Amino acid sequence: MVDKLALNDAEERVYTALWKKVTDGADTLDAGDAVGLLMESKLDEPVLHEIWEFSDLEGEGYLNIHGFKIAMKLVALVQAGHPAEMDRLKTPTALADLGKHTNDLAHLATDGGGADGGGWVITPEEKARYDESFNALGPTADDIITGKKARKVLMKTGLSQDVLGKIWELADIDSDGNLDRDEFAVAMHLIRSCIGGKPAPDTLPADHMPPSKRGAAPTSAPAAVSTPPKAATPTPEPEPVQPTPVAAPTNDKLAKSTTRTGDTNDWIVTSKELKTYDDFFKTADKDKDGLVSGGDIMKIFLTSKLPKDELAHVWNLVDMDDLGEINSEQFALAMHFIAQKVKGNDIPRKLTPNMVPPSLRARFQGESASGGKAETGTAAELREARKTNDTLKNEIKATEAEIAQEGEDLSGMLAEIKQLRAEEKKLRAELKAGKDKLVEILDQKRKAKADKKKIEGKISTLSASKSKVEAGLKSAGYYDSAGGSKAKPGAGDMDTHGMSMADYFGQQ
Repeated sequence: MVDKLALNDAEERVYTALWKKVTDGADTLDAGDAVGLLMESKLDEPVLHEIWEFSDLEGEGYLNIHGFKIAMKLVALVQAGHPAEMDRLKTPTALADLGKHTNDLAHLATDGGGADGGGWVITPEEKARYDESFNALGPTADDIITGKKARKVLMKTGLSQDVLGKIWELADIDSDGNLDRDEFAVAMHLIRSCIGGKPAPDTLPADHMPPSKRGAAPTSAPAAVSTPPKAATPTPEPEPVQPTPVAAPTNDKLAKSTTRTGDTNDWIVTSKELKTYDDFFKTADKDKDGLVSGGDIMKIFLTSKLPKDELAHVWNLVDMDDLGEINSEQFALAMHFIAQKVKGNDIPRKLTPNMVPPSLRARFQGESASGGKAETGTAAELREARKTNDTLKNEIKATEAEIAQEGEDLSGMLAEIKQLRAEEKKLRAELKAGKDKLVEILDQKRKAKADKKKIEGKISTLSASKSKVEAGLKSAGYYDSAGGSKAKPGAGDMDTHGMSMADYFGQQ
């Protein structure tokens, strides 16, 4: 198995340097230190256990440098979406990602790399596949694909929008809102790694930088907030700071406006902010009903890294009807407050007139005049409908609970019936066996009784015959008066009557 390990130059340099770093010059790495290092890969424990079993081939409880390199290669395989199998040790992969441990050494992977692609994590075979996908998207005459086209591809991957946004920021090395062939390959490689379970890096690793761009400054993903990719236009005006929930929002989307009622000239949310936040709102409004719930936009809010109690306060400010849903203007106002807080400004404790969304100002003025909260007909209708739905839901839950209880009772009764039927079957079998035994005994008794009667008849006959014999003997004087026998006369002897014994018995 060991002979199947074949690392490339970049892997040899990085893994050897990492070995020296974690062992501090020792010849072995014990199990405790090795497991701690492997846990940085963020792989599941069963997978790490399997990797350890392959690496510690002799079961000695520690790793030598060769076993350590096997472990690193297996980690890289799993992170790339392959199974941890020794037969795959020759499969080309990116370097194993162990967080800071490998990031600090990633520069070693590019030593000796040049324009020919040496040291690039993307293999020639992978690059060829990515180029085919790039060509299928219809690049421009400048051999690039726009952010709009790229976004369609990214959204089909099934990754979350915040991960795709991070990947976009990393892959768009030129920050021009477009992707060339090499940048597209980087994006596809990062997507494949994330699908395989590997997290998107915060900064683009050195071995991910295309050889054609290694003179450019490394890119990094935004920590909490960022701006959408901008088109290459002369002296663009700075974008307001806001959370970025989508992979690659495009400028044609940002240019779209939304028709609204009411005066927006004095609204605290600027027209430019409104257009930007509209794009995020449309992304969050999955059912396209013009309203989003707290659950729909919570991920967007959380990207700001603000404390949850402050985000809850923002929600309470903009959800003026306490309906649990807000429209696009209320969403824009919430995003404005969040962006201002990120910049260091305080969130207001209550809304002032110029903060109220234009579409809600007429009602807000009514509230101010009456000193309370007035509801629009739609809001009241919605609240009543929700109340009715809640009542129905509670009734359904109660009915379901009753059904469940009756079902349990029925199950118990059916189980008891089954048990009784089993006992009945057993008793019937025992009864049949008893009846069969009784018939057998009665038959034997009948036969015994008949045998007894027959024997008794024989005994009676024999007893009568015996009495006759004794009487004849006595008459013949064979017995004396005392009951003793006399001497037997000879054949010719005569008894007192002048008759021989033979003649006597011949008369009998």
